[in-house]
Amino acid sequence: MKFPLFSLFATLVLTSSAFAARGVFPPTLLDEAGSKVEVTSVFETVPPTGYAPIRVKLVNNSTAVQSATIRNTSRTSSSYDSGHELESVFSVTAQPGTTVEREFLAPLCTEVDSSSYGGSGELRITVQAGGRSSAHTVSSGGQAALQFAAFSEALAGKSIGDINKAGQDLHPSKWSYGNESFATLYSPALLPSEWRGYAGLDALAITSDEWFALQPGVKTAILHWVRLGGVLDVFSKKGSPGLEQLGIKAGAEVASRHGGQARALGNGLVCPVEWNGSELTGAIAGSYSVTNTSPARQAECTDALADERIANSAGSMRATDSPLVKALGEKSFAAWQVGLILFVFGIMVGPVNLFYFARTGRRHRLFYTTPVISVAAAVLLLLVIFFQDGVGGTGHRASVVYLDAAENAAFIHQVQVSRTGVLFGGSFTTDEPAAVSMAVMPASRWTRLKSRESSHSYGRSDRGEGQRYSTSDKSYGGDWFQSRTEQAQIIDAVQSTRGRIELKPGGGAPVISSSLTSPLERLFYVDSQEKYWASSGALTTGAAVTLTPVSGEAFQAWREEAVSMLPAPLRSKLTLKPQKDFFYAASSEAGAGMVATLDSINWKSDRVFIYGPLR
Repeated sequence: MKFPLFSLFATLVLTSSAFAARGVFPPTLLDEAGSKVEVTSVFETVPPTGYAPIRVKLVNNSTAVQSATIRNTSRTSSSYDSGHELESVFSVTAQPGTTVEREFLAPLCTEVDSSSYGGSGELRITVQAGGRSSAHTVSSGGQAALQFAAFSEALAGKSIGDINKAGQDLHPSKWSYGNESFATLYSPALLPSEWRGYAGLDALAITSDEWFALQPGVKTAILHWVRLGGVLDVFSKKGSPGLEQLGIKAGAEVASRHGGQARALGNGLVCPVEWNGSELTGAIAGSYSVTNTSPARQAECTDALADERIANSAGSMRATDSPLVKALGEKSFAAWQVGLILFVFGIMVGPVNLFYFARTGRRHRLFYTTPVISVAAAVLLLLVIFFQDGVGGTGHRASVVYLDAAENAAFIHQVQVSRTGVLFGGSFTTDEPAAVSMAVMPASRWTRLKSRESSHSYGRSDRGEGQRYSTSDKSYGGDWFQSRTEQAQIIDAVQSTRGRIELKPGGGAPVISSSLTSPLERLFYVDSQEKYWASSGALTTGAAVTLTPVSGEAFQAWREEAVSMLPAPLRSKLTLKPQKDFFYAASSEAGAGMVATLDSINWKSDRVFIYGPLR
């Protein structure tokens, strides 16, 4: 009777590594009735930022209610002792005799250490149920010079190792530690039905047959991610249906990194790739080089820093050369004021206290004069800090909004920097699910997050719903916003909206009306004949405006100014040839396309560049 149990145990031990290799972990057994918890990581190597999609299956064969708690800890570390940690907690409950399967998104730390070529992070998943606990670890990938791409099993089920090896050969690391995988593997049947599950990817590769088999909700999530800046590679055999037959309605044609023509869709691309039906080889790695294309998801990584590991994926940002950082300016440190207070404190608590307040014969007074002097000095220091830094903070924001009336949605890619004074809380919630990532700022005594330096940002937690970002109860604290610091974030969000820009029917000069809640400073329109039109002034809500013809040069000059607050490579992408039947506009109103974060930050400037199809 014991031998079968021993054999089962041995089998689980021998195959545990094989399970983990595909992101499927050995189940956690809960009771003798066979109740168990199964955890699966959708991507066998998790992205270096964004979210890790996780599937949890709770099988309850008992006669009592069973619950399981899933605790996730994402960590990054490096040889420079810079460490970051992000936590999330989920739970699932199953009634007696039932099976419950849930899809969760575990938030990941963004790799910000430029000395590393990726792979220095990990996601630790701890399952707690039925008085038992088990832990599983998934390594993170990423390469500085390559996009982080996910390949389906049909494309690279057996060749994923060769593809990653080819990527390493193309861009050898200066350091020989870490998991330098730029490519990960997934099963299409497990793909998440929420766009945030793809937020850490630069590219998703799938066959046309696999795309056909996806659930409608999964297809919608992927296309939302593309509109935010992702790149979808659709591999099809010769003679297979085109993108339209696949239900993918993309826009203008642009050059594809695989050769041929890709199609623009919002801030991202859909790339049809002719495929012979065989598994891909390592030769495909060159197509995912950062220098081979300029996807929106890499837009904040400057060419000058391309040879360094700079959090190369979706939520990453190097804010050093950002116009927003320049707008924030530098803050000097008034050390002389603190030094003066400490100098006076030393005199008061020393000679004055000893020889005047508690002179000979009155030494017992030291028991209360010393605490009083200390408290007075501390209060004075606090007052100086309050007067110097104030309460709350200030900052600057810029965003790109792709408005798609057919989807009733606005796809927002937002960059923001801020400097805080004294904060009484750093937690915040967003009005809609969002993907928020920390970004690297220029090193200073105020910098919140640094590269190549010890920069612990422990305790930041997102309970998984993607709307609550709060402090942890850990003693060493940590937050998205801290008192007297500078920080930067990148935010992606999909906002449901009925607001749109409409073209009135009729001949002659185009007549435009806006139902957006915020006014637009000026609007340009490129018609189907590539003629340029513009409003003479602001476009307010509900008002109809007749456009007048303008030159292409006037449009280009306006557009360069409209995107001037965005990072340089993103500006370059947005100033390429405009699309036909598209409008382009700008606004300084947050309501035109900003995701609100911490209420106590006073945003000194908001710059929104908004564009989309005009039908």
